[in-house]
Amino acid sequence: MWDASLRGEGEIVTVADTGVDPDHCMFDDPERAVPVERVDLQHRKIVHYHAYIDTEDAHGHGTHVAGTIAGQATAASEAEFPDTVNRGMAPGAKLSVIDMSRGVEGFLESPEDLGDGLFDYAYAATESRIFSASWGEDSYDYGDFAYETDLFAHTHLDWLPIFACGNDGGSGANDGAFQIVSPATSRNGVSVAANEESALDRIASFSSTGPTLDARIKPDIVVPGESIYSARASQAQGNCGFAYKSGTSMACPAASGAAALVRQYFRSGRYAAAAAAGSTPTPQQEQEEQGFAPAAALIKAVLIHSGRTLTGTFQKQGTSSQRTVTLTDTPDPYQGFGLVTLDDVLPGPRAVGAAAAESTSPAGFGLWVTNTSATAAGGAASAADQSSSSSSSSSQRGAIATGETHTYC
Repeated sequence: MWDASLRGEGEIVTVADTGVDPDHCMFDDPERAVPVERVDLQHRKIVHYHAYIDTEDAHGHGTHVAGTIAGQATAASEAEFPDTVNRGMAPGAKLSVIDMSRGVEGFLESPEDLGDGLFDYAYAATESRIFSASWGEDSYDYGDFAYETDLFAHTHLDWLPIFACGNDGGSGANDGAFQIVSPATSRNGVSVAANEESALDRIASFSSTGPTLDARIKPDIVVPGESIYSARASQAQGNCGFAYKSGTSMACPAASGAAALVRQYFRSGRYAAAAAAGSTPTPQQEQEEQGFAPAAALIKAVLIHSGRTLTGTFQKQGTSSQRTVTLTDTPDPYQGFGLVTLDDVLPGPRAVGAAAAESTSPAGFGLWVTNTSATAAGGAASAADQSSSSSSSSSQRGAIATGETHTYC
């Protein structure tokens, strides 16, 4: 996708987490201050920072996640620090940050209603239409978080939430099934599992397994989430450190970055160039004129249909009676629809001006696109689907644990 000049330019991804270290070389802007409680679309990387709790990342989880989504150093930092050749999935994209944590413990605090107190901030303030959340409730139900996610998605059809599915790894009752955490149990969100870095055909042992308690297919997709090398937070100025972390928390932002590339593909009209595969490439201006803002349902469909079936194994944690599962057909409760591979489903994402022979469209394969932005993305759940547990009566819910299995080494 990068070779085809699809790097996320023009896209803004919201990351709601422990905050972001704004002085890290992957996010800093020597010319502009971080826009706290305001919008600055000219900032190199962070266009909006909502201090729901504070304006720092003492824990480091959010900085690592943000680096995976869209991290990219300045040319000066790349020349000084060799590790900066590592970039996020969508290095051309920008970030809207919601800081939900205080202190080094890494616990997140949420508003009573996610839609009114969290989802709406970046949606209303910026053009961000992809929401990345590497956290969840300590619940496998279709709970309040999931319901509030679906309700917001139902009324904002171009907004796509992407969630880590959890790190319970096949342990516990029911032979390790029904472990997807809310809000990854939502109907309209994308639930992300993790596969191993050392053997991509294997699901990581910590990755939570489905289906949901109401027997829906979850997780939806799988993305690498083991030993991911990304930005490390620091209180020092001019920080350019990196760290390894593992968890579905690390897979979720990679999926969010991929979603940004998909959205750019349609907004820039690149599908029009794909339709012209084998003929004279569509001029850039004409491509842009045919571009449109895709519905969230379309982006989710592309991610799901890009899935490659993993045929390795999943090693369950805990004391399950069946320790090793052999992966076969998809969808399944371990990998969903498979490993996200955008090149398999987006035909012809070639660079603007490339010769016709350079098209990457599979032979005989075309893509017809209808703008479905006015079509519901699946509808919100009815009130009867809500969890029996009630929301906190205070302005904030209890702490939410981030989905991280171990810290950097």
